[in-house]
Amino acid sequence: MQGTQTQTKINEILEIVTFIKDNAAMQKDMDERFERVEARLDNIEERLSSLEEDVRLIKQDLRKIKKELERVELKTQKDEDATAHLYIELKGRIKKLEQKIRNIELLQQ
Repeated sequence: MQGTQTQTKINEILEIVTFIKDNAAMQKDMDERFERVEARLDNIEERLSSLEEDVRLIKQDLRKIKKELERVELKTQKDEDATAHLYIELKGRIKKLEQKIRNIELLQQ
């Protein structure tokens, strides 16, 4: 009887070992999986670096655009001020000319 129990235990152990051998990840498989994961992470890091560079360039462009816009706004304000000043000056000259015309008309009457 003991021989049968021993054989049964040996068979059970053999079955367990066979199952583990067939289903458990071997070191080689783990190494291959790790290498694939590592390659994917490298790819993600490269893409992230590329995105970071793109964002840096966009920020740089935005700073340039902001400076240019500020320059244009300042120039526009100066132009508006100059135009307003010129308008007031011309309006005064027109009034003087109109007054001279009235004076000439009065003299001719």
